[in-house]
Amino acid sequence: KRYEPNSVSEIYCAHALDHFSRWGYPHVLARWFELLVPDGRLRISTPDFWCISDKYQETSNVRELIGALYAAQDYESNCRKFIFDFGMLVDDLSIIGFVRISLFEPFAEDCSKAWFSLNVQAFKPE
Repeated sequence: KRYEPNSVSEIYCAHALDHFSRWGYPHVLARWFELLVPDGRLRISTPDFWCISDKYQETSNVRELIGALYAAQDYESNCRKFIFDFGMLVDDLSIIGFVRISLFEPFAEDCSKAWFSLNVQAFKPE
């Protein structure tokens, strides 16, 4: 289905934004911004580089972090192309025009509850 601009009240993306390239994901964020109604909410769950690097500092075991960094790679498109931390995501969302950017508690039984998940919400201005 093709959605019209300003027609969606909420978008939730769990561990998919990281599957776009470093040049592609800003276009995805911009499209989501366009789709949201004023005061519409975007929720993004994505691997958190800070959590992953912190775990590596603790364990020095990169092998146990491969899934968090690169996804399962059990089919062709299940491969991470990019990774974020909170500050970078705040910057990129702000550039697009999102406001009231903050962390949110996972609410779904999905990968947003993973130990390495960064869960960020942002709103389109009213």
